[in-house]
Amino acid sequence: MQANLSTLGLYQNTIQNAIQVQSQIATIQQQVSSGTKAQDFEGLNGQVQLYVSLENQLAKAGQYSANNTVLQSRLNTTSQTLGQVISTANQALNLMLQARNGSEANSLAFDQQMKSFFQTIAGQLNTQSGGAYLFSGTRTDQPPVDPTQYPTTVQLGVPDTGYYHGNSQNITSAIADSTVITTNVRADDPGIQKIMAAFAAAKVGFDNGDDQTLQQAYNLMQQGIAGVTQTQASVDASSQQVSHAQTISDTQVTYWKTLKDNTVSADLVSLSTQLSADQGVLQASFQVFARINSLHLSNYLSTTG
Repeated sequence: MQANLSTLGLYQNTIQNAIQVQSQIATIQQQVSSGTKAQDFEGLNGQVQLYVSLENQLAKAGQYSANNTVLQSRLNTTSQTLGQVISTANQALNLMLQARNGSEANSLAFDQQMKSFFQTIAGQLNTQSGGAYLFSGTRTDQPPVDPTQYPTTVQLGVPDTGYYHGNSQNITSAIADSTVITTNVRADDPGIQKIMAAFAAAKVGFDNGDDQTLQQAYNLMQQGIAGVTQTQASVDASSQQVSHAQTISDTQVTYWKTLKDNTVSADLVSLSTQLSADQGVLQASFQVFARINSLHLSNYLSTTG
């Protein structure tokens, strides 16, 4: 239906206003149904930079959280393994003490038992986590100790790394901004070196009936156990540090997510109120449009004549 010449301007303004209100209503309805202010950056009304920044912060905190979860697991496994090494080394220490007791020495299958203890420790040091050897440095695809090769030393009673097949590089990890820590223990740790040297000296001492060498092996084993105990305490301290960083990163994930959601989330109560008002305006526009559309030039002339 066409408008009369006299009402064309009003007709066009009314149509334009109705279209604008309809568009606004459609936008609000989308916000109400989705719970967000916009489906793209254009609808964020100048908050794009803030939104992108919050997304980046959230992604970074989420990555720290994920990485620290993995690190925490590896450190826990490392600490548990070191505890097992200490336990096995103490059993070997007790066997050496018995071997030095003349009344019991002949009844011991000393070499066999010492070999068994060594193989147990080798197996413990060859522990893997996620398919990676934990005690090989950065050479995580290589078992650090060969359980079939009983340890020897270049110089009797002097620890060395002849038994070790990993490398000398440590694994470091960023657990938070500006916080990088070493997150591994190598099987050439000084305490472990002493334990291996003790195995080597104990065999020589027992086979030769040399109590002085057995005493040397016993002392080395004690020192090795003390050293590994200190290393385990250091691992536990690192684990606590990672746990603290994990708590912070988890808190940051929640914080940044809340800010991001607040940036894009719609105020449903305010939107519903505005939607109701806009629908009223649109209805009024339709009524005006209908009224204008029903007028004729003769109506205009009759009121002005």
